[in-house]
Order: sequence, then C-alpha cells, then structure tokens
Amino acid sequence: MGSEERRGSFEVEAGKTYKLEIRQFFDPTTAGAAPFAFKASWRLGGFPDVEDEKARQEAVDLAKKSDSKSRSVL
Repeated sequence: MGSEERRGSFEVEAGKTYKLEIRQFFDPTTAGAAPFAFKASWRLGGFPDVEDEKARQEAVDLAKKSDSKSRSVL
C-alpha cells in the first residue's frame, strides 16, 4: 500500500538553517472508508554516511574489547 519510498541525500553544515518542503497529493481513487478516508505518512531522518568496510572494522574492534560476545550473520 502507498507509494514507493524515495530516498535522497544532501550535505548540511552545523549552525545553518535549511528549508524543507514536503508535498502531498490526494488521489481520490485510493480513499478508504471513514475514519480512515485520508491515508498519509512521512518518514524523515538524518544519518551520517558510513563506509561499509570502515563500519565492519569498527564493529570488530569494539567486539574485541567487549566483555561479552555475540555474532550476527547477514
């Protein structure tokens, strides 16, 4: 249900103000019955860019220093 998620990235600087515009369009063919006649959601987040190999090595280094061990296989 819903539209395809879209992701993007841009660089920001600490202390600067940025304008963000979110646009929503209503499609009457997707309207449901009341009280859920209008369906909409947004998800907005900010995450630093991470290099995969650097992140893996950091995880290995932290695991070596840890008192307890766990393993995840992806």
